[in-house]
Amino acid sequence: LQKKGFYKSSIKLAAEPDGTKIRYTLVIDEGEPCVIEKVELSFAPPENLKQEVLPGSVCDESEIQIGIEKMAESLRSMGYNQSRLDLAGLTRHPSRNSATVHVTGVIGSRIRYEINDPTKRFLIDDLFP
Repeated sequence: LQKKGFYKSSIKLAAEPDGTKIRYTLVIDEGEPCVIEKVELSFAPPENLKQEVLPGSVCDESEIQIGIEKMAESLRSMGYNQSRLDLAGLTRHPSRNSATVHVTGVIGSRIRYEINDPTKRFLIDDLFP
């Protein structure tokens, strides 16, 4: 449960005699989920990068990791072919039941290619036989 963002979860085990047997009762209280308060990036993201890890989301480490991987994939599709992002950790704030997500990495330079092939030119005369 703690990996899923339920840091205040608790488990209570009670044993009750039931004739010649003992009956065990297990009570799980998940508590309120931790909420992401802030996301700190160690790099300056491009303007049009969609943030996948947002404040207000649950502090689920696996979901945060998936979001970071999606952001890295978006950066690669935008031309940042040397991007590498990692989850550096979560700083918990127990009194507020929230956390700050730390993302480290480098995005490198944006690379754009233009291919000019003089043999594949399109001329308006090609439309008419």
